[in-house]
Amino acid sequence: MKILRVAKAAQPLFLREQRLPIHSVYKNTVNLQSGAQIFALQAAGIPATPFSVGTDLPGGSLEGLFRGETAVLASPHGVCVGKSTILLPARYERFDGHYMPGAVPADLIFPAEVLREMLRRLAPRDSFFALAEPSRLAACGRFSGAAEGAVLAMCAEDACTAADAAQILAELVGLGQGLTPAGDDFLVGVLAALDMARATTLRTALCAALRLQKTNAISAGFLRAAAESDYAEALLALLRTMDGGAARERLESCALRVLQTGHTSGSDTLGGMLWCMDRIERKKREWFPTVR
Repeated sequence: MKILRVAKAAQPLFLREQRLPIHSVYKNTVNLQSGAQIFALQAAGIPATPFSVGTDLPGGSLEGLFRGETAVLASPHGVCVGKSTILLPARYERFDGHYMPGAVPADLIFPAEVLREMLRRLAPRDSFFALAEPSRLAACGRFSGAAEGAVLAMCAEDACTAADAAQILAELVGLGQGLTPAGDDFLVGVLAALDMARATTLRTALCAALRLQKTNAISAGFLRAAAESDYAEALLALLRTMDGGAARERLESCALRVLQTGHTSGSDTLGGMLWCMDRIERKKREWFPTVR
């Protein structure tokens, strides 16, 4: 048993010996708690997150190893579970989920239509995707006025408008069921789209408005990472593919990988991206009417 890949944020786990409580076990993942941060031990083949530790163990074996245990011992040698150790080799892959926007032309129309079509075809009925539809979004009381306010903030970089829009958007924190509530996943998608659009004023305001104590530790970790422009492997690949102006087939392949994340987390995240990209696209068409 050995560790194959460690996310950049998880590397401090192995700097010294420390006892970590087991927070939860869910779908080929064992979540360990260190202070306010959750780190995820993952079965083989699971895409990396900003705070994951990938192992060579298949899902059933990984979960079985931790059955009945309440804590583990992490050290420079690996992770000790009862009498077993998942070894940390001298050489292992390091995952850095930090996203830097590519050289996106100022007049680029983001490929929102590809995501829109995919979500309409494939998104589960109980996902948060309904809020990506402008008419339904406008009907949701907590979003009253947020859509156009967000557009102004993104395109005009108006600090006051950005603060107002961010406060409304931040009400989504903790909304919904699951290990990562749907509202949180939606906001990760919004932050990713704002990153790609370089909408720094609204993005900064939204990060400041997030109240992570309103959600659980796992979801707070994903939001905290997204605020630092750190994303899970599948979402990072999609962002970089969009930057590169890839063919529709490649874009759909990357979007499908995101869509397969969790029960509805992937579709909720793409819904947040689409909501944001729709508004960026609409405003850019006003500025660049010749772009199709």
